Amino acid sequence: MNPTPVSGGNYYPKYESKHPIEKWFVTHFLDTVEELARCVHPREIHEVGCGEGEVARRLLRAGLNVRASDISPGVVAEARERNASHAGRFQVLDFTTAGDAHKAPLVVCCEVLEHVSEPRSAVEALYRLADPYLIASVPNEPLWRVLNLARGKYWREWGNTPGHEHHWSSQGLAALLSSHFDVIVVRRPLPWTVVLAKKKRQLTE
Repeated sequence: MNPTPVSGGNYYPKYESKHPIEKWFVTHFLDTVEELARCVHPREIHEVGCGEGEVARRLLRAGLNVRASDISPGVVAEARERNASHAGRFQVLDFTTAGDAHKAPLVVCCEVLEHVSEPRSAVEALYRLADPYLIASVPNEPLWRVLNLARGKYWREWGNTPGHEHHWSSQGLAALLSSHFDVIVVRRPLPWTVVLAKKKRQLTE
């Protein structure tokens, strides 16, 4: 059974925030993703669950060969509008059912796993697409919710951003991925966890 990704972009438009601290957080996060991507010198990158295209935009500006996809036609349309000069690189695609044609030397999956109903099935899909590297990120919990509460958001949800079905610490994300990937690097750009991993060539039962 395939997981069901969220059918929209970011609930909170953090990439457009003018608040200096939030801007610093987002910039540091994007810096981390770009740094890890450069580490493996990928010929091509496929970002799955690209949302409005901000991570792909950063990687494209860095001169990397990126294509990006999302399950939501509306979100892909927005990503194309925001990245007009690279609009053809964005497509509507459910990565959980994508075939071999959508494999890439590096797959990037940022802020997706916390939204899917079955994260283990999503990891299996990422394993099929990554050939061989993966960058995955999630909110670093419980820090994410603590910071939401500190800024007065989502009190009734105990700081949980709407749409987040799952919550992982850095160790928890590494453990989730370890069924199919060898974790190479774990970074913690506040308030996220970002992992660079390489697929296992032989899975153990």
